[in-house]
Amino acid sequence: MKKNVLLIPVCLLLLAFMPATAHSQGFLKKLKQKVENAVVGTDEPEENADEEGEEGESGNGTPTPADKIPKLRIATSSWDEMIQPSKASTVKALLNELPALPTVAAMVTPTEEARASYYRKIVAVDMRVEELDEANTCSDDEMLAARDKLYQEMAGVVGLTVEEMKRLEDPNLPEAEKEQLAAKVKNSMITDSEMDKLTAMSAELEKREKAKGGKLSDEEMMQFVSENPDALNDLTAVAARSMETASKAQALNARFDKLNRQLQRVSEKQKQLAKQNEGVITSCEKIAGDYENKLKKIYKQIFATEDREEIEKLYAQADELMKNYRTRAAKLWRNSLQAQLDEAKALLPELEGVYAEMAKEEMIPACAVNRASYNLVTCFTDILNKAYSDFPQPSVLPVQMEPMLEFKKHEYLWWPESGFASSVTDFLSNSRILVYDSEEKARYVYENGRRRKLTDKDPRDFQPTTPRVKPPYNTWTSESGVRKVTYTRDGSVTLHDGTSFYPLAFQQVDNKLVWVIVRDNSIVKCTYKL
Repeated sequence: MKKNVLLIPVCLLLLAFMPATAHSQGFLKKLKQKVENAVVGTDEPEENADEEGEEGESGNGTPTPADKIPKLRIATSSWDEMIQPSKASTVKALLNELPALPTVAAMVTPTEEARASYYRKIVAVDMRVEELDEANTCSDDEMLAARDKLYQEMAGVVGLTVEEMKRLEDPNLPEAEKEQLAAKVKNSMITDSEMDKLTAMSAELEKREKAKGGKLSDEEMMQFVSENPDALNDLTAVAARSMETASKAQALNARFDKLNRQLQRVSEKQKQLAKQNEGVITSCEKIAGDYENKLKKIYKQIFATEDREEIEKLYAQADELMKNYRTRAAKLWRNSLQAQLDEAKALLPELEGVYAEMAKEEMIPACAVNRASYNLVTCFTDILNKAYSDFPQPSVLPVQMEPMLEFKKHEYLWWPESGFASSVTDFLSNSRILVYDSEEKARYVYENGRRRKLTDKDPRDFQPTTPRVKPPYNTWTSESGVRKVTYTRDGSVTLHDGTSFYPLAFQQVDNKLVWVIVRDNSIVKCTYKL
């Protein structure tokens, strides 16, 4: 059972049968019409619509107390070594243990030592978040108890038992049983005999108004009512039940709607937070345009010669250009990330307040309150991770790139199974590349470069076709001793000019370093001359 699913919105059923408020001279005709609307879903004519509006209701008029417990956010940071989790026990303490963003200078020329210290702190907090969530997350029994408690509250509104509302969770519930439950809801508001009396009285009223050629006067209405005293008593009881049910439903609606609106506001702020980098990346692309033509020319010369002295001379020229670009870009990048961290921190009290209120109003169990706060901590660590991993790089880079496998335009890389299981030279033959086809809405796998559609018989978790080997974390230096390449435990290969890559496979071939990456919807081989 998925723990994050708390409640099925049976309120939808409630509202489907709930008569709207309306006011008109023809009381009996209106009441009959409303009951019919509630039972069979008939639309009211526009002139009979409620002129008072539906103040306080959400856009769709329905509370949605379902799935209000967010899934635990998966952290993006990694550092491949044994790390002791943080000992912090509160969100505030966790945030205090996170490192500050790297300085502009550290982003321009990242060092292995600085990255190691930075990522160890981040990953220690990520590990602690998982521990705390595991310790505090709701059990299945607690989730079911919270759902049942709300169902019990709703049972007095919709006229169904808790067990009957549970049955409505079943997407395969037969139509006949749905109709039986609908009939039970209707009978809780008005019985068949009461409906028959209402229908008869309404028909008689219409007959008299037609004969008169207009609406009855107050005196005529009083006479009509006095002729049907028993029916009037029944109808008064129906009206009272209808008003009582509507009152309960409106109270339940208002309770959930207020919290839904608060939750939607917080959710929208989180979405905007995630989009903030888009403008900065565009600005960095414009800055890169000032250097890319010159860099492209220099790199082309490097790839065309084997003269070591000439290679060093050309790299020195390119490095100066790249340093200028990275310095300008790093200032924008760091400011953007810091702004995101500040806004995320400002969002924390509001987020905690909303979920505390949801627990108080029993929309979620108390054991689920911390999940959203833990996710915001992970939001912090993800932003910090971007400082190095997502640093905007020019499209022209100091490596020779050769496409090995190009995906279709509507295909997206899902997961390269191989990881470091094979060398660069036999990467395609010893790996399986999983992709998602957005047009067909299906999964495909490239095996030995050939594409086939995955079926239900294929495993969901592919295993390596060759034994995995440890990534070759190391440092390589050029023959001149000037340039350095570092393979660090965050999975990145960082060149002497600060450029970083995250390889799927890596190896040294003579005086060259070769690796495989994903770039522009393709599997690409990169070659770097030491």
